[in-house]
Amino acid sequence: MREAKKRALLLVHRIPYPPDKGDKIRSWRLFQFLAERFDLSLGCFVDDRQDMQHCEFLRGACEAAHFVPLDPFWAKLKSAKGFLTGEALSLPFYQSTSMHNWVTEQLREKPFDLAFGFSSSMAPYLQDKAIAKIRMMDLVDADSDKWRQYAAEKSFPMRPIYQREAKLLAKTEAAISQWADQTFLITPEEAELVQNLPGATTDKINYWRNGVDTDYFSPHTEFEGEARSSDLIFTGAMDYWANEQAILWFVEKVWPLLREKRPDLKFSIVGARPGPVLQKLNDESSIRVTGRVADIRPWLAQAKIAIAPLRIARGVQNKVLEAMAMGRPVIASHDAASGLEREAKACFQIIENDNGKDVGAWVKAIDTMLKDEVGAEALGRKAREFVEEHYSWDAQLGRLSSVLRRFDL
Repeated sequence: MREAKKRALLLVHRIPYPPDKGDKIRSWRLFQFLAERFDLSLGCFVDDRQDMQHCEFLRGACEAAHFVPLDPFWAKLKSAKGFLTGEALSLPFYQSTSMHNWVTEQLREKPFDLAFGFSSSMAPYLQDKAIAKIRMMDLVDADSDKWRQYAAEKSFPMRPIYQREAKLLAKTEAAISQWADQTFLITPEEAELVQNLPGATTDKINYWRNGVDTDYFSPHTEFEGEARSSDLIFTGAMDYWANEQAILWFVEKVWPLLREKRPDLKFSIVGARPGPVLQKLNDESSIRVTGRVADIRPWLAQAKIAIAPLRIARGVQNKVLEAMAMGRPVIASHDAASGLEREAKACFQIIENDNGKDVGAWVKAIDTMLKDEVGAEALGRKAREFVEEHYSWDAQLGRLSSVLRRFDL
């Protein structure tokens, strides 16, 4: 007789499908991993109306599911309550009576064997011991340190708000490590940041890395569609401030010097939801801002160089892994490359962030790589071979699987 599966609960701050941006790629893989092993109940928020069309697909892929539409405007107003309660603003942002009631309803049968929260914002729903025998949290990145970096880049009035968020999230992350049976981050470096927080329970803080689907992201695939060839490409969710900041810095500082050397240079900025400032960069003749595309792979396939000039970055950048998997030569800032293992860094070129002195380094690196087509293609092949060997999702999720076995899950 086949043994019944154990029950698991997964709570995610953003619907984990489609996997078209960094956190959703990771949460989708976590969803698949848990759905294969458990009778899985999924609770998540939906902050993009277009994603509501995927709710039925997810319902069919697990035992139970609950989706809470999230209106960003009202959520921001609700988050302001944090100023009164003394908590990080991101916690009331995701406060929902509907989600709380659904979790309570799921518990009427019996406690879960495993409850898994994705992002610190889901922690309030899992703090009650009665929810599950084992409770785990995936913080993904050390958000407290991310907000600290944001504060350093901002001026009044946002700087003190970001400083406050960094301080309070640091307390939240340390508290999570105390009650959760295991707290995960995306890299050992991110895990160490949380381990060093005052009050953190260091021996329960772990990590599992992101991977990349090397069958899907393959340079051997033939594509048809609207993609245009370009010399440079940047990919990512363009409503993410760190991505927008990187592009604006690059276009202001590096792009004019490159165009002096190469007047015909073409640059594609590919990603959903670019704001008005980024849309203004779109001149069709040299810079193309695409917005959401149906498939990012043909754009990567037809680009000569993928760039990641991030000034602030946490964890493993999916944009870098995907470009490497597509066999593209990559030039990345030190911050964008920081989450990858040392061995991976021999497979792309790294530019140190150096308070403006790196502008010349970016110009030189791109110009040199465009001149050396043979060397660029060789670097792309080396990158592809590396991610095939070291960054498959099976390999990365194997680390998570070994942790679950320790808890008899």
